[in-house]
Amino acid sequence: DYAMVQAPGPDVMRLRVGITEAGKNTPVLDQLTAVHPGSLLLSKGKKALAGTESFVGKATIEAEVTDSQTGELLAAGVDRRGGGKYAWKSLRRWTDVEEAYAYWAKKFRWRACVLRGEAKCELPED
Repeated sequence: DYAMVQAPGPDVMRLRVGITEAGKNTPVLDQLTAVHPGSLLLSKGKKALAGTESFVGKATIEAEVTDSQTGELLAAGVDRRGGGKYAWKSLRRWTDVEEAYAYWAKKFRWRACVLRGEAKCELPED
């Protein structure tokens, strides 16, 4: 959908992205707190206060989009995503982080599609 270019020009945006946090989950503690009712309740409370549950993988991204010629700020944002508590979840330690990266790529593509005024823009699931 988009061409990568090497120099500023008309209708060219500059995208600066920084991954400012990437943390793997702790599989044993993640699994234990997913099945014990008391621990699960505490983990859900932590999510309500801090945005992520206990012992799950998490990632934070910061992004800035500017006009490549003028430097005008077009968009900026920060997002933090964390995994969920599922007793059957994969034990791969970086799965939650990888899923966050895939989500952000799909979300950026969707937002760009909407801004271009296209009819068939697919919003990624949260």
